[in-house]
Amino acid sequence: MNAVRVLLLCLSVLVSFATHAHPASQSQIAISRDYQQVKLMLTLPLDQLAIALPQAGQWQYQASPDFHGLAEYLNQHMSLSQSGERLNIALGRVSLTRSQEVSEEYEVNVVLSASLNTTDHSKLVLAYNAIQHKVINHRTVVTLVNDIHQGTMFDGPVLLGVLRYKHTNIGISGSSSDIPVMGSIFSHGMAHIVTGTDHLAFLLCLLLITGMSAKGRKWQQQRASVTDCVKLVTAFTAGHTVTLIANLLLPDPVVSNWVEAAVAVTVFLSAVHVITPLYRGKPYWMAISFGLVHGMAFSSALNVTGLSAVTTTFAALSFNLGIELVQIGIVCLLVPCFNIWRQTKLYPIIRIILGMAVAVLSAVWVIQRITPYLSDLDTTLNSSMLANLIGITIIATALRYVCTPRPALKNVKRVMS
Repeated sequence: MNAVRVLLLCLSVLVSFATHAHPASQSQIAISRDYQQVKLMLTLPLDQLAIALPQAGQWQYQASPDFHGLAEYLNQHMSLSQSGERLNIALGRVSLTRSQEVSEEYEVNVVLSASLNTTDHSKLVLAYNAIQHKVINHRTVVTLVNDIHQGTMFDGPVLLGVLRYKHTNIGISGSSSDIPVMGSIFSHGMAHIVTGTDHLAFLLCLLLITGMSAKGRKWQQQRASVTDCVKLVTAFTAGHTVTLIANLLLPDPVVSNWVEAAVAVTVFLSAVHVITPLYRGKPYWMAISFGLVHGMAFSSALNVTGLSAVTTTFAALSFNLGIELVQIGIVCLLVPCFNIWRQTKLYPIIRIILGMAVAVLSAVWVIQRITPYLSDLDTTLNSSMLANLIGITIIATALRYVCTPRPALKNVKRVMS
């Protein structure tokens, strides 16, 4: 009897280890919604789907799997309703890939879409039982990846619920006014540029030399007008707007460490240009060309999965308007201060020190973004730190202005006018 108990105990332990090593597969439904359509991205474990749809068991052995019949099957076992009326769901791209969790298993990836009634703002109801009606312990996790109405473009996926046997319906809340959502995207653009250290460093480099002329390998000190600086940062915004929209409209947006490293390289070149001129002429082309690189990196801040091209473009423009507002605000605060310091012998020293600091920091970013060795080094700049730095600059400038002798003070007033 004791031997039987020991054997049963060993078997239970082995079963528990096997269960832990091979967790039960589950399906995923990721939902995106914009003004015109709803897109559903299904990830179905092939072994589970084959139980409910036997012909699916042959797909992994076919060089070009024949997904014929899948659309009809899904149409029988899922529906999307708005105000009680069933929407027409169209089958899009279907692919077969290896599971990321268990390499020996396969997953079926299905993209579905349905057009919305734009005048109806009631909630949607998803009904789905494609696998769990045959496999009663199967689970389907439903997430809202992106919803232009709920403002989830940068908050990450939201769990809507888990579908299972005899629990096959889930609701998606109705749409709200578009203005608060666009305002949220606009404010997100403002916050993104404030916390984007590399973009702020590039902006600082632009302001340090705007209005100055190069003579050989040296800068000739001249005052800068706010208008010239606004034009310059607007050229930068125009550049990153083009690549931001273009990248977001790609089926798979390009977001990688190499893009981030390229941004750091542009900051490094700008810092070297602050120390010693790398080229002559107006810096607008530099702002536009470097802005093209920065726009590729900005795309990581917006999630546009499943959104239409019109909605994507609209969201990107709102995001960039927020960035532009912060940039213009920084210009209006710093340019008058820089103009006062440009009339002193200290400005070349200040300019070189700031240029060297940005050059060192950007070199660290380049190494950090292409190697893992410096990945834990914190080189971010938050809004409070930025406010403190601007405040220190303004206070130092005010003290300099007050302490300037009267004859020099007249020259300063002439410069400010």
